[in-house]
Amino acid sequence: MSDFLRSKAAWYLLAAVFIVASLFVLNVRTLIPPDEGRYAEMAREMLLSGDWVTTRLNGIKYFEKPPLHTWMSALSFAVFGIGDWQARLWNGVSGLFGVAMVGYTGWRVYGGRVGLYAAMVLASMVFWAGASQFNSLDLGVAVTMGLSLCALLIAQQPGVSDATQRRWMLVCWAGMGLSLLAKGLIGIVLPGAVLVLYSLISGDRGIWRRLHLGLGLPVFLLVALPWFLLVAVRNPEQPAFFFIHEHWDRFFLKEHHREGPWYYFLVLMAPATLPWLPMIPPSLMAARRPQPGRFQSGTMLLVWIGFILLFFSVSSSKLPGYMLPVFPALALLIGRHLELKGWRTVTVLMLAIAGWVLTQVGMAATEQYGREQSGVVLAKVLRDKLAPDTPVYAVGTYEQSMTFYMEHKVITVAYTDELAFGLQQQPELGIPTLEEFTTRWRKRAAQRGPQYAIMRPAMYSELQKRQLPMKVIGSSERVVVVSGL
Repeated sequence: MSDFLRSKAAWYLLAAVFIVASLFVLNVRTLIPPDEGRYAEMAREMLLSGDWVTTRLNGIKYFEKPPLHTWMSALSFAVFGIGDWQARLWNGVSGLFGVAMVGYTGWRVYGGRVGLYAAMVLASMVFWAGASQFNSLDLGVAVTMGLSLCALLIAQQPGVSDATQRRWMLVCWAGMGLSLLAKGLIGIVLPGAVLVLYSLISGDRGIWRRLHLGLGLPVFLLVALPWFLLVAVRNPEQPAFFFIHEHWDRFFLKEHHREGPWYYFLVLMAPATLPWLPMIPPSLMAARRPQPGRFQSGTMLLVWIGFILLFFSVSSSKLPGYMLPVFPALALLIGRHLELKGWRTVTVLMLAIAGWVLTQVGMAATEQYGREQSGVVLAKVLRDKLAPDTPVYAVGTYEQSMTFYMEHKVITVAYTDELAFGLQQQPELGIPTLEEFTTRWRKRAAQRGPQYAIMRPAMYSELQKRQLPMKVIGSSERVVVVSGL
């Protein structure tokens, strides 16, 4: 095995197998609600509407997140058609790019073996491998922020020419612009705070003169600003909602119901970083050692990891995906530590393969749960019955994945949740009360017009008590689908 790994052709073969396998598993599972169904449906609607500025969910304005993920998924649908793996393709490609990015950065900053080890570590960490096939925003922002970090590390290493430094710093600024489009202000706030802390801790004040701000800031604005201007012109209500409700309120208030204890991320990091968890403490300790030259890459990586985890730990809104931006930095430090300790390449490879394979087995094991939660079977049964103008009501609920699999928007009834702001702008797209819904349903039933409704079992029982004329055409433990009599 060791002789085999000495050949470049062997590594090209392993890389090709890894890429093919990583893309293949994108189609193994059903889209699990809410995230996977939501972002797939937003991309589907963007493609069909042709409006690439105003993001919508179920036809309703949806400004909780910027559009990068939706753009990329809609582009995937345009090229490859609408489906599960196409919805996950942006995450799959982003995960692979992140692995290549970390490998290249490790090679440029610390040497070829560190780059190889860092790439294998990142590819096989449970959370990174899992997020690479899960249709959500968090991996995209982790990769774009990671691009900023990696470009900075390459640009600031000792001995680089002015032209090389300038080129990589422009990549860093572009990465921050993409991060802003991926998730919002954290794309610039977190890297900026890390830079301030790094310069204070390391004493490297000169780094501020090496940022190429005069060229970098225009690049950042060129990448990030056009969409924010366009969406604000078309939707004047967007800036206040996005910057205040989705940033200030999310960080300081608990109205999003995503709070957790201060140690939330520390606990999650244990399973998320397997099989490399035992390597984290010694890798962090090794990074504290001073390096020759003015720029201290180890200190930068430590500050990056520490501040991001601290920032989200004190936030009132906590979700597991928020910790993904620290994984590229962790992989670089672990890769460096493995090389310093003389780990054999074959050992690192075997651990990486084991970590990746076990993650895929675990992800595949969720398929039965995913099919039940997504309502995919019921959605496809219903889809075959629908004409473009057939009303489908979602009564007291909004089933994110069912809307995508039906390929048909629904009329929400007595439900707002994340659609609340959009429904304030477009109240005609929802029905606020059960009374108004039952009146409309009875009227169409009297006219023998086709109509359908999706609801939870408890709501079905309530409507039975109201003697609403309806017939069950399908049900599961989660939802009941009815038609008019």
